[in-house]
Amino acid sequence: MEVEPFGIDVIVIEPGGIESEWAQIAYGSAQEYSAHGAYGPLVASMLNLPILKRKMPPPKIITDLLLKALRSKRSRTRYYGGHMARLILVLKWILPDRMMDRLITRAMQ
Repeated sequence: MEVEPFGIDVIVIEPGGIESEWAQIAYGSAQEYSAHGAYGPLVASMLNLPILKRKMPPPKIITDLLLKALRSKRSRTRYYGGHMARLILVLKWILPDRMMDRLITRAMQ
């Protein structure tokens, strides 16, 4: 709404999990810097998550979303793609923030 008067359309791309080096870098840094402190139990549980062993969809899913949005005559406000993107958006819409936080916390244990 803020930039609409200037002829600017805003499109939100909501990526879920995709194949990348991000998880290894993030978890490697967490293990290096936080595994021996107060966050040690959280880091240990994160490193054992089944999702780390799952094959994620390729990044092309997100680039395809971008191209779809850019080529559309009347684009949607929001596009999503990748592993669990749709489920997370639906849960965020249905659940109160505290319940969503609890769900994420339990998934990390």
